[in-house]
Amino acid sequence: MSPLIRNVLLTFIAVLGVYEGALRLTAPRIDLGQDQFTTNIIRLENYVDHPEVGGTVIVGSSLAARIPGESLGSGLENLSQAGGSALTGLEVVAAVPHAPKYVLIEINVLDKGVEPAIAKQVLDWPEPQLRALFWFYRTAYRPINLLVKQVSTFVKKETRGPRTQRAPPNFKGLLAQRAHEFSKPPDNFLAPNIARMGDLIRMLQAKGTTVVFFEMPVDRSLVNAPHSRDVRQAVEAAFDRRHFCWLTLDHGEAWQTGDGIHLLRQDAASIGQRLINAPCIQSKPR
Repeated sequence: MSPLIRNVLLTFIAVLGVYEGALRLTAPRIDLGQDQFTTNIIRLENYVDHPEVGGTVIVGSSLAARIPGESLGSGLENLSQAGGSALTGLEVVAAVPHAPKYVLIEINVLDKGVEPAIAKQVLDWPEPQLRALFWFYRTAYRPINLLVKQVSTFVKKETRGPRTQRAPPNFKGLLAQRAHEFSKPPDNFLAPNIARMGDLIRMLQAKGTTVVFFEMPVDRSLVNAPHSRDVRQAVEAAFDRRHFCWLTLDHGEAWQTGDGIHLLRQDAASIGQRLINAPCIQSKPR
């Protein structure tokens, strides 16, 4: 090995060692990434690597992922996956040795195809072992994600107070697109997804977990559209209200969304408060 290569290698190891030491000394809590896919992975890794036995976990799609973390406090952990469905988070929750006291399942888009590679990336050997051994290996601790966290914290401090979102200028066009999509029946993935969800729910119930279902509010024009209605009826038929707790979060309000299905920040925060105070969830935020 040439002296140049040796010096570069030693420098790299030294820098990496300093970085690892800094992470272990500060142990920053990172729950936001550079993009939605990275944020999805961070949420799942954090749950697997830092289990809180007896807590409450939310699994859902991008609809529930929009709920601001501060509106949930520290009592609920949101594993909802932007661009995905509740099944991805549920696969992870059911696979880890510890079991939460409650699992809240968002049902809105349970007909979406599931990407098993995400759960495998988080759970399969040697990923958890490497994350435990080398903190710098964790997705949350990549330098770009630490930077995103700092920028996000700075923006919140400068904004001061709750941020109010407004619907985009092209809202009517986006709503029309959603109306067209929701006028069609659910995808063929719905039946196998519900069957798999039943398997996972039985695994969790065997560990003492209580399963709760909820539907995220959407624009009033989409509430009884064929897609919404058919998904709701299929899930209720498989997990009826006599044996499972179902939360009613929508009481007929005119919910504000950015595109018909994704709530604006202030309305999503209201849903977070309703989840905290849900009647069939006995544990409240600490």
